[in-house]
Amino acid sequence: MKVRHPVFGIGEVLRERWMGMEYLVRFEDRNLVLWIKSEEVTLLDGTPPPPTTTAPRPLQSRPSRGGDFQARRMIEAFRLGIVPRFAIREFTFGRDSELRVFHTLLQEYHQTHGQVLLLEGPYGSGKTHFLDYLREQFLEDGFAVSMIELHPMAGTPTRPKHIYREICRNFQVRLPNGKNGTFRDFLGESIESTQLPKPHPFLSPLFRALRKNPDDPYLWAYIQGEPLDRDYLDHLHHWRLPVLLDHSSAADIYVNLLTAYGFLLQQLGHPGLALLFDEGEGVFFTYVTHYDRWIMALMFLKGLLATALNAPETQTLDLTGETFYPVGKRDAWGRVHSGVRPMPYAYHLPSHLFVVAAFTPLMQETYLSMLQEIPSKHWLTLQPLSSQAYEEMFDATVRVYQRAFPDFVPSKEEMAKVRNRLLRNLSAIDPRTFLENLVHQLDLLRHYGQVLV
Repeated sequence: MKVRHPVFGIGEVLRERWMGMEYLVRFEDRNLVLWIKSEEVTLLDGTPPPPTTTAPRPLQSRPSRGGDFQARRMIEAFRLGIVPRFAIREFTFGRDSELRVFHTLLQEYHQTHGQVLLLEGPYGSGKTHFLDYLREQFLEDGFAVSMIELHPMAGTPTRPKHIYREICRNFQVRLPNGKNGTFRDFLGESIESTQLPKPHPFLSPLFRALRKNPDDPYLWAYIQGEPLDRDYLDHLHHWRLPVLLDHSSAADIYVNLLTAYGFLLQQLGHPGLALLFDEGEGVFFTYVTHYDRWIMALMFLKGLLATALNAPETQTLDLTGETFYPVGKRDAWGRVHSGVRPMPYAYHLPSHLFVVAAFTPLMQETYLSMLQEIPSKHWLTLQPLSSQAYEEMFDATVRVYQRAFPDFVPSKEEMAKVRNRLLRNLSAIDPRTFLENLVHQLDLLRHYGQVLV
């Protein structure tokens, strides 16, 4: 087949690729052989281009790679030093004393219906893993659970509405069919089968609107704190719904809503709402140019903890405290309230809230002062894992690795080298680093047959 190119002249098509989008052409004048886009040349003989010889091959089933797929998922997580949630129960070692403290507080919760646990531990000590374990325990015990991180990319501590939004997004509750439901599932069931003990400035008008329009997406976005242009609500004649404020001083509004949800959950037969906060030290980061915001973040945390512990004054509104804040008001106990719509922190006591917050310890005055404000029985420090716990972790990880890669059959001498290398200096290692290093050592042994000594 002859073709003409505006630059290279006349040539002959040798073959084509990419479904006829390119031709391999030998040009006569310059003795060149080039791949040329088919749209750049003109056919001289007027015949259509030849049918493609690179038709796509029919799809075939993916060949089996062998090994346990769940084990492979676990190993990929271990490479990052973390344990996937579905394996939390299987992969928790050496935390018996910490879990006894938690279960003691859990027993107290069933008496007081309000509780707080503050978890301390350095980076890599396993705080997030412990929170994941508690999350599974709370769900098993019937609690509704929400777990968030207190950092600017998720639950911004200086914006209570952002924290509330993340709580609603991550909300889970065990449904009667055994599956985990969402915040919408919970609130929809509450509207149908429960009654608020007294009018609520936000939930009462919302419930009336949802009973008329249960599938209105704007109503659900509104109560979950999602960004929503007020014009949408006004256009849909929902203008009577009060504004969920985005002010840094609006901590009282969102803690009040959370206690209302705790009450509704109790009415539905659940013990309450468990709130798990990771990276809690984000509340205490001070910035000279954002001092006021930092104060508001600290006030939100203190107000939430006091409410969860059923402090009687959280159910009253006494705005007699002096204030130096540019926005908001302070009550007689020093807690911040919205300057637009001040509310008591607690809609109902007991709060039916169990708050767990994890912190990396800080040598900061405000952090240390909070240690004194919260009774010591509510503080739990993660202790370094014992050598026995690390040995159990080692053996369990090797078993998972061999399930993931069944062709990996190391000798006893090779595994002894790996064990000795990782267990010889446990005082200078943490669980996350140990898990990462162990998987990397096993990878080296599987791929190269050697161990770093």
